[in-house]
Amino acid sequence: MPAHYRIELLTNITIQTSANIAFLLKQFGEELSPDYLQKLVDNPLTALFVALDINGRIIGMATMITFHKLDKYKALVEDVVVDERHRRLGIGKELMKAIINKAKELNLDTIHLTSRPERVAANILYQKMGFKKYETNYYKYDLH
Repeated sequence: MPAHYRIELLTNITIQTSANIAFLLKQFGEELSPDYLQKLVDNPLTALFVALDINGRIIGMATMITFHKLDKYKALVEDVVVDERHRRLGIGKELMKAIINKAKELNLDTIHLTSRPERVAANILYQKMGFKKYETNYYKYDLH
């Protein structure tokens, strides 16, 4: 892993980590409150990995949510985002490696993710890392 960043599992939300994540998520079109972030980090079924620069500022993140189905123990990857000023440095790949290693540690059966077609670099990365693309209908039901 390059010396200009490191990957860590986030275990606590501070004012600074919350601000860093809020900045990242705005680039992704999302917003989360510090309280919600802390609940996410405290949830034993969720792992939030972050990429930190040499100053300790969060420059990338990825979330892994684990769940049991009748036949498998699975993970869902969400919110993979790297600060636009730090893209193409391998940070996304290292975040995904951390998720894969955590999934192996937990003895999961599969890892799932979705990615919008316009995120060309991300889609190429996932396929290079061994994720198989499936043609499927993805549905969403909004409750709020």
